[in-house]
Amino acid sequence: MISAPFEVVEEKMEKDHAAVVLSQRLGGSTKSFRVFSFAVVREADAWKPAPLLASFENSVVNYSAEVSETRKNLVRWMSQRAAQAREEMASQVNRDFDQAMRQSITPEQLATVEPAALVDGFLQAVRDRNQAAAIARLGGFSQEPTQEENTLHAHIIRCFESSATMREWPWNLITDSRTILVPGPGQVKAAQGGQLITILAIHPESLREEPQILTFHVRREGGTRWQIQLPEVFLNSDAVEDEDCEPLRSNNRALIDELKKFVKEKRQSQPKDLYATAEGYAKYLTECLTNHDFLRFWVATVPDGIFMKNGRFPEIRDLWQSLQEGNGTSLFALLASKQEKKFLLAVLQSYSPSQGMQIKNFWLKEVKDKQWELLFDEPEDFPEELLAWMRTNEEGWKKTLTDGLTEKAQRIGALANAPVDIEAIRNTFEQWQKAMDAQSLREVIPFCASFEDEKSILAMLRNVARDMIHDTGKRSILQVHQSGRWGAVSGRLDTMNANAKPVFPLYIFVATDVGPRILPQIDYRVVDGNSTRDFLNKNALRDLTKIVPEQTVAELQTIIDAHRKLVAEQPLIPSAPEPAAKQ
Repeated sequence: MISAPFEVVEEKMEKDHAAVVLSQRLGGSTKSFRVFSFAVVREADAWKPAPLLASFENSVVNYSAEVSETRKNLVRWMSQRAAQAREEMASQVNRDFDQAMRQSITPEQLATVEPAALVDGFLQAVRDRNQAAAIARLGGFSQEPTQEENTLHAHIIRCFESSATMREWPWNLITDSRTILVPGPGQVKAAQGGQLITILAIHPESLREEPQILTFHVRREGGTRWQIQLPEVFLNSDAVEDEDCEPLRSNNRALIDELKKFVKEKRQSQPKDLYATAEGYAKYLTECLTNHDFLRFWVATVPDGIFMKNGRFPEIRDLWQSLQEGNGTSLFALLASKQEKKFLLAVLQSYSPSQGMQIKNFWLKEVKDKQWELLFDEPEDFPEELLAWMRTNEEGWKKTLTDGLTEKAQRIGALANAPVDIEAIRNTFEQWQKAMDAQSLREVIPFCASFEDEKSILAMLRNVARDMIHDTGKRSILQVHQSGRWGAVSGRLDTMNANAKPVFPLYIFVATDVGPRILPQIDYRVVDGNSTRDFLNKNALRDLTKIVPEQTVAELQTIIDAHRKLVAEQPLIPSAPEPAAKQ
């Protein structure tokens, strides 16, 4: 699905019938565009689209020979004009794409660029989702591209246009900002000419503990410009990580040395006494988890020898996934820690969209020179007092939500005695929406507010987590409202299910010291023909009357009435879903 505005190419009208040709494209850095034709019929002074694209089929109109001829002429015109528009757009798109490539890197620069820098530029283009910059480095300036190159470029563009594909292996190794990328040992001459650039990739959701080797072959096109040949797994739509990845082995000394060098360099920015005290180390690791900082966590926990004695890589990724629920969306707070002899047990409270609130833990052990290290499994020789301490307190920890878990959210005792600025609401909503799309509770919570009681805070977490899981699709703003001390956004959500009706959430906002914040505990949304949803809406307003005065609720009701009126005017045709990723 292309999420871009439509433009009218041309329209033609004959009495009560019309044909409209529309175009849609993403911009100069992509080759994505579409052309649509719509048949439109006037009925009772209102123009209505026919149910089928480029056809008057099944539109309600009295039949006559004149009407039939009019429709045939308009359908014929639509077909011809749409074909012409596609040719015009394809030509314009290619010109714009060429210009976008040149803005990224020129053909002259490709002749002199260092191969390693070329690969770095490609990786940055992929992370920026810049198709033109990526294709330019894959031979996009070829005057007479081979069939193989055309197929490659078409494949890359299809991958770029599917966000689901870009989140899957192997693309997630180079698109995900959480991936740790470690440069290999410089440039190596390829047997078939050119240079081989090797990169190690460590992804927090990988199926393997070992770093994966990515080898880019950089060669000169026609003996002049450098271009990149991607690793084979990026060209194979049936590639499977377990079978097709190239893991780092313990006998690859050159890459092991580069990995050690990388770790040593990154540890320069760590606190100098990080491993000297168990409490300080536990706090540092919790900060890494809280900030979803896999790089800092990995560097801080990988043993100095990189490989264990048995030649296996340490199970850092496995521990990270067990703590983070595998997807890095959890909130964390350090509840307590207790040290006995040479062991420390750290207890965390976490909240994830899929599992809710949980109690988790990790172990530290004092090793040589009074330094502490993280254990990847529960130790066999730990003091029983530590486990007894945890069992004694676990039920109490589960029953109480620690403040540290939601400290970034705004707590309100009562509504501020001031109106909420409409433009500020729109800006905050757009930032909140980006955080929701990133599937990160840590990024979403700072844009939220809740009343101070624990029930309200839990409702905020529960509703945000539910929306993160289920409200996948395209969100759009219908209108921004303000009434009394309330603000709101009337939204429309078109889900990934092409057959589902759109949902119309009303996102409630309140004023805080740091600007307007969304109040997720008020869960109000309109779904056509859903009586259960109507019941839940009434309950949301009933619960609100227990917190704020009825007069204040009446101010919000004004917004709700405007929202429901706005929804009644909306078409219920769902948007087309984005192409599914490969299975």
